[in-house]
Amino acid sequence: GAGMPQLSSDKRYLMDGTGTIIQGTIKNQAKGFKIFNLGIDVGDYVSQNVYPSVTYEDGLQHYGAGSNANLEINNVKLLNTVTDPSKPGTHSLLLEQLSGVKLGYVECIGGFHGFTVKCQGLQGGIAHCYGQYGDAFIFKSDSGGACADNYMERIAVGLYDNSGWPDVTMGGIYDAHDNVTIDRIGIGELIVQNASWGLIPSDANTGFITNVSIGRYSAFNVYGNYYSLTIDNKCVGWTIGEHRISNASGGIRVHPDSVEINIGTGSSKGNTKSGYALGGNSLTHGKLFANENGEAGVDYLGGLGLDASLINGYINGTVLISGYPGVKDGNPLNGWADTGAFDMILTGKTVQVTGSLTRGTAAVAYNTISACRPIKRVPIPAWGVSASSTMIPVECYIETNGQLNVAGFASIPVGGTVNFNGNYLTK
Repeated sequence: GAGMPQLSSDKRYLMDGTGTIIQGTIKNQAKGFKIFNLGIDVGDYVSQNVYPSVTYEDGLQHYGAGSNANLEINNVKLLNTVTDPSKPGTHSLLLEQLSGVKLGYVECIGGFHGFTVKCQGLQGGIAHCYGQYGDAFIFKSDSGGACADNYMERIAVGLYDNSGWPDVTMGGIYDAHDNVTIDRIGIGELIVQNASWGLIPSDANTGFITNVSIGRYSAFNVYGNYYSLTIDNKCVGWTIGEHRISNASGGIRVHPDSVEINIGTGSSKGNTKSGYALGGNSLTHGKLFANENGEAGVDYLGGLGLDASLINGYINGTVLISGYPGVKDGNPLNGWADTGAFDMILTGKTVQVTGSLTRGTAAVAYNTISACRPIKRVPIPAWGVSASSTMIPVECYIETNGQLNVAGFASIPVGGTVNFNGNYLTK
C-alpha cells in the first residue's frame, strides 16, 4: 500500500485519500503472506453500509497457516467497530494455529479483542491498541494450540488523550485456556494509559503461564477495580523490570502461590488501593517506592520473599507495609508463653528476634521454620529480672536446628519475662 490512512473524527471509518484502504476483512491461511503500509476497515460504516447486510468481521485474520508460516505484517492500521452499542465480538488482528510471524508496526482500533496472539514464533514489532471494549491484547493458549515463543518490542495500550471516545480502553489478558500452558513470552516495554487495567489473567485461566518477561512497565490513569498488573497463582518464572505506576486502581499484585517472580526497581504511587500487593516464597524484588496510596504502600500477602529493607514510602492511607515475613514454626514450647510482643521477622537474609516471652520449664522456647535457620550457632542478646529484682543478661542462642535455646532461663524466676533483641543471618 501507499501508507496507513487517517481515522475519521467520528471513529466510524478510515478516510479516503489519506492512504491505502481495504474495506472488509482479510482472512488468510496461506504461508508467505505479506502485508504492508495500508489500513483495513471493518469499522461501523463499512460493517453497516458496505456489506449487503450488517456484518461484523475480524480485521486481519491469519488462521491455520501451520508451522514455518513466514508471515510479515508492518505499518497496518486496523479499524473495528467503536460506536456500535451491540459491541460485537470481533478481533482486530488474529494470529492463531501457526508459527513464524515477523511483525513491524500495527495499530488496532476498537473491536472486542485488539491484538490477539494464539500462535508461536512471533518476532519483533510494536502494537498500539486502543478503543477496545473487551481486551486490548490477549496471549492465549487453548486446545487448538499453545501460545509460546513470542517476543515483541513494545505494546502500547490506550491514548494520552481519551476525549471523544465512547469507552475506556480495556487492557491486556493472559489466558492459558483448557489447561494448555502459555510459555516464553517477552515484551520489551508495556505502556498503559487511560485504560481499565494493564495485564491481568482471564477468568477462564486454567493452565500455567511460564517464562514471561516485561522489560519496562508503565501505567498511568488506569482504573478498573483491578491491580494494573496481576500475576496469579498459575504464573511461574516471571520478570517485570523497571516500572512506574501512577493513579491506578492498584499497582502490581503477585499471588503468594506464584513461583519465581522477580519485580525490578520502580515506583507505584497515587493508587486507590495499595501500591503493591506482594506474596510468595520465591518472590524477589528491587528497590520499591510506594507512596500516596489509598491503602498500604505494600500489602503483604504471605511467603518469605518480601524484603522490607528495599521498600520506601512516606504517606499512605494505612501503613507502608501491612505485614512482614515471620519465621516462627508453630507455638511456644515447654511452657513458654508469648506476651503478645514476641516475633521473629525475616528481612532479606536477616532474622530479627524481638519482644518478650514468659519463662517456661525448659531452655528451648521456640522453633524456626527450616528455610530460615542459621549456618552456625548464633548468640541472641536477651535479659530479664532476677529473683532479687535485678536486671540481668540471659544466655540465649539460635541453634542450627532452628531452636531458640534460652540456656540461662533458670536465672529468671517462674512467671518472669525474658526480653530479646538480636538478629542472625539465615543459611
